Amino acid sequence: ELQEAIQSFFSYYPKGTPTPSITPTAFNTPEMPIEALLIITPTLPATSTLLPTATSVDETPQPTITSTVTSTPLPTATAGPSATPLPTSTPYTEEGFQQSVADLSENLVKFGFSEDYYRNFIETQLLQEKIRDEIATDVSTSQTQVWARHILVADEQTANDVIARLQAGEDFAELAKELSTDTASAVQGGDLGWFGPGAMVPEFETAAFTLNAPGDITLTPVQSSFGFHIIQLVAKQERPLTAEQIEDAKDSALQTWLLTARETEYVVETFDFWRSRVPNEPNFVTAATEQASLQQTAQAEQVATFQAVTLTPIP
Repeated sequence: ELQEAIQSFFSYYPKGTPTPSITPTAFNTPEMPIEALLIITPTLPATSTLLPTATSVDETPQPTITSTVTSTPLPTATAGPSATPLPTSTPYTEEGFQQSVADLSENLVKFGFSEDYYRNFIETQLLQEKIRDEIATDVSTSQTQVWARHILVADEQTANDVIARLQAGEDFAELAKELSTDTASAVQGGDLGWFGPGAMVPEFETAAFTLNAPGDITLTPVQSSFGFHIIQLVAKQERPLTAEQIEDAKDSALQTWLLTARETEYVVETFDFWRSRVPNEPNFVTAATEQASLQQTAQAEQVATFQAVTLTPIP
């Protein structure tokens, strides 16, 4: 597997180039809860109104002037030099692969590393991927999410006044448009859409997920670093994660496993041998300095040549 991974890095596939295939994740998209539709009415796209068609007025026909078009012969294109076709790519051979590996090894040596270091790096990556895939079998592809809207105000007294107005029967969306300092959601009646754990600040998330029935509001203001929130639950249900969210969940599960393993299951020893593997004077710094010096010398020579040409008196 290690050798195949190195070959793949150089796009060398002696057994044939693999054809990538996308396996869709099967899940049922949940239907919109009927309770949510009773709280928020979906906005239908506006339909264009047909304008009245202008009634044509009969006019006295005017004589038409027929123009005679004289065709002008176009200039004949003069044959020029034809482009030379580029060479077609040839299959990647074993010799080409070995040459690429040799070139990489040579570059690694310049920077103070060896080919064994590179192979160990690839092997570590493979092991990490295998551990991640094994742990990922327990990662859920769905999560409980809430659909909520909120009204954000600056102080607690204003928040309590908003709650009182809501309990008196005033419309949540209209109050959000009138009072919410979160201008981005205010124009949508405070609508925040669906979100899962970790998407909001902890105080807001806890309060939103505590609500149970669609239409319920927080009866006390929820304070966060943004101000005071009045939150209304529109819907709550189990919903599928996106492909990106699933990958994030796998990475998070791997990091959690590593932290737990280090603290409980395995004894991690730290050695100082890395000091002997770090060059005292990194070669890449020296190489970069030499390259910069060469560039400065070349530029100086160009300037000197230019001055010699422009300042030489013409006889």
